[in-house]
Amino acid sequence: MSNRRGFPADLKNPSFTGRGDAEQRQHENLVATAWKDAKPVHIVSTTSDPLGDGPTYRRVPGGGHVLIQRPPAVAHYQENYYCVDRAMQYRAKCPVGRQSRKYWKYFMNFILEVSIVNASYFGKPHQES
Repeated sequence: MSNRRGFPADLKNPSFTGRGDAEQRQHENLVATAWKDAKPVHIVSTTSDPLGDGPTYRRVPGGGHVLIQRPPAVAHYQENYYCVDRAMQYRAKCPVGRQSRKYWKYFMNFILEVSIVNASYFGKPHQES
């Protein structure tokens, strides 16, 4: 989110000319990126290279596709967010215990839920082809 403390002020409201435009700032190993897709996207990453863009296709009104460039931080996020969202969905589907204000009860329920999700949904062996 662009309103986080420490996010570069010049990237909070960048001036984009069109879809696929990006601005990046690097400080040591931290890369802050502002990218224009359908809406402005703000990402802070420590694992992506600030240099280089990868192409991606987006649908446009009228049934066509347009090729735009996306920064490496956005590409890395879009390739890997599916598993995190799926794990959170499975965890919400079968909760263990009840809500608690005591941190140790919440923590133990969280560990148990994550263990169940990992064992039942993500612990299946992969099929080799």
